[in-house]
Amino acid sequence: MQRELEFTAKFSPAELSDIIGTKTSPDLEGEFVVVQGVADLVVLLPKEIWLVDFKTDAVRDLPAKVKDHTPQLKLYASALGRIYSKPVTNCWLHFLSAQRTVEI
Repeated sequence: MQRELEFTAKFSPAELSDIIGTKTSPDLEGEFVVVQGVADLVVLLPKEIWLVDFKTDAVRDLPAKVKDHTPQLKLYASALGRIYSKPVTNCWLHFLSAQRTVEI
C-alpha cells in the first residue's frame, strides 16, 4: 500500500478524450499530453491495482460530486495501469465530510 503516490504518464489527445469523456480536435493528431498527479492511496497487488481518492469537499449532492470527480479517478486509474502494466480493478472515491465511499 502506498500513500500519496506521485506519477507521470503520457497520453494521446484521443486516449485522453476516451478516458475523461471529452471531444478532441482532429488538429491534435500526433501530439501528446503529459499527465502528472498524486494518487491518495494505491494498493499494488501482484496482478491488479486498487485506487482510493479522498475528497474533503462539503457534500450536499453526493451524485453530483461523484460525477464531478469521476473523470479524475478514471484518468489516475489509466495512468497507473499504464505505468505498472496491470489493471486497476477497484476504484473508490471517499468523501471525508460525508463519511461515504463510492465505487467508480
